[in-house]
This record gives sequence, structure tokens and C-alpha cells, in this order.
Amino acid sequence: MSSSSEEIDPAELQCKEEQCHQEAKKRIWEATERKAQKEEEKWKQAEEEVCKKAEEEENKRKAEEERRRVQSQQAEKRKKAPGGMVVRQQEPEQPEAGPSLAMQTLVKVYVKGRAARQGDLDSGIRVEEPEREGSGSRTKTDPKGKAKEVDEDDDMEVAGEKEDDRDEDEDADVDADGEVESLV
Repeated sequence: MSSSSEEIDPAELQCKEEQCHQEAKKRIWEATERKAQKEEEKWKQAEEEVCKKAEEEENKRKAEEERRRVQSQQAEKRKKAPGGMVVRQQEPEQPEAGPSLAMQTLVKVYVKGRAARQGDLDSGIRVEEPEREGSGSRTKTDPKGKAKEVDEDDDMEVAGEKEDDRDEDEDADVDADGEVESLV
């Protein structure tokens, strides 16, 4: 049934299997080599970047040292020159932060505004407050948020206020306008 042309020689079959096996090994080896080369290129690039950054840092450090050296030489020359004065370059001061700076700013604004209201500024700008005439009674909100009736004809006293409360207010600093001064 089988012809001689269809017969497979076991030696030839083994040779073909060997050849396929060798080709597979070769492809695996080539792929491994390509992967190793890519990995090596990545390492080289990383090393180059690190070297470049190190060089830049070194150059910056050297430039700073050179600048300081030149400044110190110039300062020495100024010292030796008759009438020379040493001027050292200072770093700009950082403004203070925190509540003290905010409070200082508020106090300055208050003082300037008060001076403007009193006409004490030399700027020529005067702020005049309108004079109030007694119009009877009106409502005024107290610190607790409740509205109280105020009688403007009775020196701006709160209706129903006790006389004892006024004695405590007399101890506070009062300026010419009758405003209580407090710079807390």
C-alpha cells in the first residue's frame, strides 16, 4: 500500500527535527540578545543622564564659588582703597508671616484712616463726616444681635441702659471725636 516515495527515512526525519530544533534555539537566542541590548541601552541612557546632572550641579557649584571669590576680591580692593566702603550683597528679607503682620497692617490702616478723618494728613485730602441731627429714636443692633431702640436726642444712650455701665466706659481711652481707642 505504501509506495517507496512515501516512505520516510528515520535518519532524514531526525535530521529535519534537529534542524527545526536548532532554528528555534537560534530564534530564542536572537530574541534574548535583542532584549539584553535594549536593557543595556536603557542603562547607558540612565547613566548618561546621571552624569549630565552631576556635571550640571558641579558647574553650578563652581560658578557660585567663582562668583563669591570675585565678590570677596572686590571687597578687599574696596577696603584697601582710601575711603573705600564695603557693601555686602544681602539676600532679600522675607516678610514676616502670621498674626503679627496682619495686626500691624490693620493698625496702620486704622491709624491712617483715623488721621484722615481728623484732617491731620498733609496730603490736603480731608474726609468730613456728616453731622447728625437728633431725629428721635431709631433701632441699633447690639453685639448679641438683638435690636434695641436708641434715643439720639439723649446723647446716643441705649434705651433702658443702666448708669452703672457708663462708669466702666469712662476708664477707657477716648479721643477728641469720642471714639474709644484700642489697638489690640
